[in-house]
Amino acid sequence: MRRNRTRMGFTLIELLVVIAIIALLIGILLPALGEARRAAKLAISLSNLRQFSIAAATYASDFEDRIYAFTAAPNSTYPDIRELARTGTPIRQAVGQQIDIIRRRTGRDNFPIPERHIPHVLYSHLILNDYLAQRLPEKMVVSPEDEFRINWQIDPVNNHDLGVWQPYQEPQDGNGRIHRFLIHNILARHGFTPNGIMFPVSAGMLNNLTAYDASLEAFSLPLLPLVDYVMAADGRMTVTNDTGVWYEYPDLTAQCETLFSFIELTINTELADALSFLANYDASKEAIQEVVDMPNRQIDLFIRFCLQNKHRLSSRKRASHFGVLSAEEIAQFEARRQARGATEP
Repeated sequence: MRRNRTRMGFTLIELLVVIAIIALLIGILLPALGEARRAAKLAISLSNLRQFSIAAATYASDFEDRIYAFTAAPNSTYPDIRELARTGTPIRQAVGQQIDIIRRRTGRDNFPIPERHIPHVLYSHLILNDYLAQRLPEKMVVSPEDEFRINWQIDPVNNHDLGVWQPYQEPQDGNGRIHRFLIHNILARHGFTPNGIMFPVSAGMLNNLTAYDASLEAFSLPLLPLVDYVMAADGRMTVTNDTGVWYEYPDLTAQCETLFSFIELTINTELADALSFLANYDASKEAIQEVVDMPNRQIDLFIRFCLQNKHRLSSRKRASHFGVLSAEEIAQFEARRQARGATEP
């Protein structure tokens, strides 16, 4: 008599089929998860930028249309900061104001004053953080892609004490920002612009990166074979021979010509577009003021929200900021705003 045997377990083919199905599902899901993660990070970045643009607009409304910037902190509660404000150069005074904000907003009165540091390059946002009375570190100022500052914000006290990452430490790609800052500084020191006015030449440079890079390489590429260096695993380069002689009398003709072309472009295009935007912006404010008498701060918010939404005020922004206005008034605002036809430069 034959007995039926009950099969225990799976055959090899069945296991391979299951593994193949799992691998296929992973292959399908991982790109989707990665795309969702990127979309979430983009949404966070856009939200951060939107909050900052609103803060900058309200700051300008409260301070007679001035752009937020470092100055000094003569009334600081910290003696070393007051001394910098009294005797330091403009850059050192700005450093003092920066550290005054960090100390007050972090609660760390012993936060050190850095040497050889330019706060305008990466940390002018601290002015807005202080204006908004935000507690530091503030996540709004960090891109989700900036792993260094995100890691620093997770445990800022221990990371700072260990020297792992400091909030005013420039990343390795900061040379371009410093370079553009120095160009602004040179133009201002030679009287190219009136005091307190920054000529926006960096806009033309960033919109023509090919020409910008070519002007830098015109100097660096011929020099590179003359420099002996070693490259560390972390990307840091150490020069081993004396290269000072190559920097004593450099031929900077190409760089000067390129800078002149950027200045010309800025005057003829970038600056003209910016001035047109400002003129239309002021005309829009006056037209809206004729419909309803509102504070400048509210009108600025309305125009900014419209610029962010194709000249229309979204339902969410209307409910959260302009609930007291009627639908007819909102429609008139939008019509007058669109009649000016201003778009951001």
